[in-house]
Amino acid sequence: GLAPKNLDYFTKKDIFLKSLFDKGRVSPALKACPIYLVLTEELGERGAHFYAYQLLHSSAGDLIISGDCGGTNTRLSLWLIPKGSVAFKGSVAPGEITFARKYHNENYGSFSEVCHLFMKEAKMRERLPVACVLACAGPILNNTVEFTNIKDGWKIDGPGLEKELGITTVKLINDFAAMGYGLLTLKPHEYIVLNEAEKEEGMPIATIGAGTGLGECFLTADKDGQYSCFACEGGHTDFAPADAIEIELYNSIKEELGCNRRFSVERIVSGPGLATIYKFLAKKFPDKVDKKVHDAFMAAKSLQGKIVGDNAKTNELCNQAMEIFVDAYGREAGCAMLKYLPRGGFYITGGLAPKNLDYFTQKDIFLKACFNKGRVSPALEAIPIYLVLTEDLGERGAHYYAYQLLESYNNSLLGNIVQNARVQRKFATMDHLALYSTIGAVGVAAGVVLGNLLRK
Repeated sequence: GLAPKNLDYFTKKDIFLKSLFDKGRVSPALKACPIYLVLTEELGERGAHFYAYQLLHSSAGDLIISGDCGGTNTRLSLWLIPKGSVAFKGSVAPGEITFARKYHNENYGSFSEVCHLFMKEAKMRERLPVACVLACAGPILNNTVEFTNIKDGWKIDGPGLEKELGITTVKLINDFAAMGYGLLTLKPHEYIVLNEAEKEEGMPIATIGAGTGLGECFLTADKDGQYSCFACEGGHTDFAPADAIEIELYNSIKEELGCNRRFSVERIVSGPGLATIYKFLAKKFPDKVDKKVHDAFMAAKSLQGKIVGDNAKTNELCNQAMEIFVDAYGREAGCAMLKYLPRGGFYITGGLAPKNLDYFTQKDIFLKACFNKGRVSPALEAIPIYLVLTEDLGERGAHYYAYQLLESYNNSLLGNIVQNARVQRKFATMDHLALYSTIGAVGVAAGVVLGNLLRK
């Protein structure tokens, strides 16, 4: 504190440097060294912060859980996150999966039951996760969600799970928000190109995905090119029939549901929607029904859409159902693209597309329906379209979000550690702390330089 408070004696009067350099024949060596007078007096506190951070990140890693809770299956993963690991937004978060399980929702009465089983199977008795992030299929309100696509319904209550499971933070995010962040981790071998147009960096990205339901989301970039994801409920917009047979289908579904005016596009563009289309066709064309296929379909319960897809290449009704489904899927994809104009890329996600690739790649159904938008069709044809092959995007996105929560939690501990260092004087002397702060500042500066170079 003395030097900055008496600057004139160090800067204007030739006392300090004259004494410093008065070292005989080695004086030139000293004069070649840059010398700075530090004005701030908080180096000790900064150094304590840096040293505490090093201590925190040098011990064993933390545990987090990420989950993808869909309408059909729940996938949970336990991650060990090494201390000192770093993640940049829009990249795969660090960590190692130590345990993972997939659960079929129909076999369990509640999500809580699934969680207890997972923690038991993972043998989490003495050490509990710090954070848990669940990507959920449904609108989230006050960190709770009621599933719209599970028979008898499920309710997941984040605060309730924190108390019940003993996890510090349980956060629910929309399944397609997680999917959106997962898109940023894709490698070239994990998708195929449906429409080869030029991708424009920094422009919006969007996705649509049919599975148990129909999800949509979009991402926008900030000034540094880092993306944030925004979920929506686009799957619940109105379905519009496009030809005579779809008008019959439309009226049949309205009658079955008791709807006077409308129903959502998700009733058609989803796994259950594919099953609905087949049932309508089987009723309309009973002479074309294959008894073996139909019996398997009726016995499949929530997996009826899978039976249709599995038999589409060999069964006439299943093939017709699949073609109606893919055409409606393409039209809705085109509608989503019109809303977002995602010149940064439009991605087809969800489980149905990669399991029925030929209908999206070899048959000219999907893109034809997608681009059939009249005078604005050229705008859509200029957008790159990709079909994602991997089905773990939701888990990747949830993992990334859970990692961010873990970092926030760890950072909140630093203040307490620094305070203990001051009281106990066990970590380092004030001189050491000032040195650590200087080293830390150099590290931060190097990180900024490297980060800027990597971005370029």
